[in-house]
Amino acid sequence: MAGSLRKSVICFTFSHLTGLLPLRHRICMLPLPHGLGMLPLRHVTNPSRCASKKSGIASHIYRQTGNEDVGRITSPAAAAQHVDKDKMSMLFGDPCVLFKHKTTWELFRALVVLKMCSWNRLVDNSVTLMSLGQRLLGTRLFSALMRPVFYGQFVAGTSRSEILDCVSRQQKAGIGPLLSVPIEEDVNDCKIDQQCYDDNLQVILNCINMAAEVKGNIPMMHLRMTSVLPANLCLSLSKVFPEPSTNPELVKEVAVAMETGETLATLHLSEAEQSQFSKSLARLRAIGQLAVKKDVIVMVDAEFTYVNHALNLATLAMMLNYNVNTTLIFYTYQNYLKSTSQRLRRDLDLVDKYGVCFGAKIVRGAYMEKERMLARTQGYPDPINDTFDDTSNMYHDSMELLLSRISKDSKKTRIIIATHNIQTVKLAKERLKHYNIDLGTKSVFFGQIFGMGDHISCRLGYDGYPVYKSIPYGTVTDTLPYLSRRAQENRAILQGVRQEKDLLRAAFKGRLLGNSRV
Repeated sequence: MAGSLRKSVICFTFSHLTGLLPLRHRICMLPLPHGLGMLPLRHVTNPSRCASKKSGIASHIYRQTGNEDVGRITSPAAAAQHVDKDKMSMLFGDPCVLFKHKTTWELFRALVVLKMCSWNRLVDNSVTLMSLGQRLLGTRLFSALMRPVFYGQFVAGTSRSEILDCVSRQQKAGIGPLLSVPIEEDVNDCKIDQQCYDDNLQVILNCINMAAEVKGNIPMMHLRMTSVLPANLCLSLSKVFPEPSTNPELVKEVAVAMETGETLATLHLSEAEQSQFSKSLARLRAIGQLAVKKDVIVMVDAEFTYVNHALNLATLAMMLNYNVNTTLIFYTYQNYLKSTSQRLRRDLDLVDKYGVCFGAKIVRGAYMEKERMLARTQGYPDPINDTFDDTSNMYHDSMELLLSRISKDSKKTRIIIATHNIQTVKLAKERLKHYNIDLGTKSVFFGQIFGMGDHISCRLGYDGYPVYKSIPYGTVTDTLPYLSRRAQENRAILQGVRQEKDLLRAAFKGRLLGNSRV
């Protein structure tokens, strides 16, 4: 029954992927994975349907546009990313060569999933639909349906062999892995039993060890700090100590407590919170020490503004302890926030004061909708930049500041330029050339999300730029929150991917017609 349901899903979704072949090739046979056999693909006769004339989003919706690119869309997303086919070919080259590391099934799946993720109703109700599907079908059957489609598009797998196989295929396109365990929590999700945070720690340590085993790239991993530092405690810390870099002595005290296990008496926390914080610092010490031992970069994600001050505090303390000789601890700077430019400069001043190295992942941002809703309902000023241009300008200013530092001393600063915005990538390449930064110093990286922006990642990889994909792994059940959040946070990317879909379509068409030229 599972096989027949999967065929039905695939047949239904493919009906929306028109214009893949000339009219004379209306029917062909596509081999499906996992023993599903051959599927007849009947193409509609109106090729114009393949190019949607809808922008996919309202012209004034402010959403994410890169690994976390957020901004107010002042023109249709699809139009903003659209270029004619000749120019597209000049930018990215032959699509068949660009995606030569992908199987025919992966090309087909990418077209299906990117199309479905552009449907607002589906994305808005993704959590409900996935929960309903799991209840009606059961975990086993639901997982069997999800694995070859949405899960397979955005998640590497569950087993060690699946993950390493995914990494190996990415490396064929010159793309390195930024491994990620999608464990996180919000303030309403906090666990009473602290054992879960210790369990999460072990998963994270395993991730660091796995990243260290990958050959040919600088090992990296993502850390969602609320997986080992309870979100409710982060909320309390953020209220007591906003903007921690304005208090360098406090950051130093936390760093010492993290390394020695001493209890901090200066924090205005309850006895229970003091105990939680001490245990959390011990977990961060284990992460930092293993990162140094294995020489693995740990990129701490920023989250919601109401917990970010605590995440910033803990990450700066980790920098003081573990960025002594090289840059291994990175903090994420969300440039859709009005306060980011000032915060970045203060953090730089702090690490310079203590003479340690600095690591930054710069993004546009991911949580705009919830942040604006909270500002409205709780009556405080909107923390988000007013326009997409404001966000982009801040992003580019942050990038310029950090590239300038790297040009003066490449050993003290590292940056990952995390974006799916083509103009930002182009500008970054120009500024790298302007500052004459040697990519061999391993101080500048590019980053995109696994399953999206493959045309950008592959082009960067083939051109010799150090580019990484954020690659999550875990079971279907464990990654459901991640899959839903990723679809919602990145809907502007997913709705504005006409360029990527055109390239995928051309590669798929060439593969079916035997014109792959690879």
